Amino acid sequence: MKYFIPLCLLVWCTGCQPEPETTTFPLIASLTVDSWSWNQPCPTNFTCDYLPVSFQYHTHTHSTYLHYALRPAPDQANKLGTLFINPGGPGHEGVQFVGHFLNQKLNWIQYGSSFDKTFFDRFDIVGFDPMGTGKSGFADEIRQCRYLQVQYPQDQQTCFHIAPFVSTNRTVQAIEQLRQHLEQTNQLIDGKIDLLGISYGTTLFSTYAHLHPKRVRSLILDSPTWPKYVNWLEMIQLEAPDYVRSVAYIYNQNQHSLDTLNQQYTQSHQQDKIKYLQALRLDIQAATRNEQIYNFAGIAYINCLDQQQPYQLKADDFIHLTDFEIIDDLLYQHAELCSGWYTDKTFLDPIWPTGFDLPVADLPPILIIAHTYDLKTPFGGAIERQRLYPHAQLIEIENSTLHGISFSNMLSSFSQCANDATIRYLTNPSALQAGTFSCRLNQPIGSGNMM
Repeated sequence: MKYFIPLCLLVWCTGCQPEPETTTFPLIASLTVDSWSWNQPCPTNFTCDYLPVSFQYHTHTHSTYLHYALRPAPDQANKLGTLFINPGGPGHEGVQFVGHFLNQKLNWIQYGSSFDKTFFDRFDIVGFDPMGTGKSGFADEIRQCRYLQVQYPQDQQTCFHIAPFVSTNRTVQAIEQLRQHLEQTNQLIDGKIDLLGISYGTTLFSTYAHLHPKRVRSLILDSPTWPKYVNWLEMIQLEAPDYVRSVAYIYNQNQHSLDTLNQQYTQSHQQDKIKYLQALRLDIQAATRNEQIYNFAGIAYINCLDQQQPYQLKADDFIHLTDFEIIDDLLYQHAELCSGWYTDKTFLDPIWPTGFDLPVADLPPILIIAHTYDLKTPFGGAIERQRLYPHAQLIEIENSTLHGISFSNMLSSFSQCANDATIRYLTNPSALQAGTFSCRLNQPIGSGNMM
């Protein structure tokens, strides 16, 4: 625990400065920094800046900063709105992603992409690093703590003192302060913003929309998360049936049998089971040391803070969760993420009921895009979102195991189908037709080679 006290001091010294400062950590000086998002320049065509933000947590007010990037609409005379984009995570930065997203889309246009350049020319594009990520406040502290967890696991670093500053609620407050800043500088139309959230970004932006419905012109939920659950354990249990369905579909498409894999798993010795679990993960590979530190640094902080109540994980919760022991064991491992996260509920920062229990009448029509066999955010989450928002339109990408249609680089018919729906909606959100519609292909999408 000898590293814990300096880290505490670091939070209160560098995490609360209104202007960002570069902090050097000797402990991580030997790691390569080429892939660190905060070591990258502002994306091409964007202007980056730091917005001082403050928020309340219980009785305390804290000040820090939000790193964001803005690309003004080239066609200001025909501007439609200001589009905020978040790629998900949680724990992933957003500025570099949005720069890559836009510049890649513009490149695809040269090769026949259905995205029309004139469409992007009519929107300001905004990306931001959620709290604790990229170059925003508390990002350095989170990365440093994660480094200590990976490098010195025996010390059992928790860094709970950082967690309250990087929750979904804190980032939502920062988004609203960024919106206010853009409105005060006359960069918004009617003070409203457009929101495109992918994966966890759907949680982030739907929470914002519930709290500030009259500030939202449009809301796109791409590969949406499950909208409401008591804690992380319940979310795993709710997603389990769709997860099984997706895994079975993928194995069937690749001439493999989930039943056979499960039988091999149950008959294997404990030390051999890891290869079968890896097969079930399908595309999961062992993370490098740097990836463990920087790509996954904020996952536990955000997911676990969002809970309404903590839980203690019990093996009995997963004995017969599905009909497959191998899937039960894998889901059990996933559920361990927040097991025992705080015993005092006052340290939790749930997004419910502050967000999702509010009336939906003031929300704009909502566009939901989801893949039938998405393994990362199972399709059931999209169905639950549609039930929550009766005025929503659900676009189902049939036979697809992909995740996040909005940034897919596949110039295929399913991509064009979803792109066309997105363009129609963002052009005129009020004209959205509620219901479920399909983007169909004859061949399965996204299935690859299996073990």
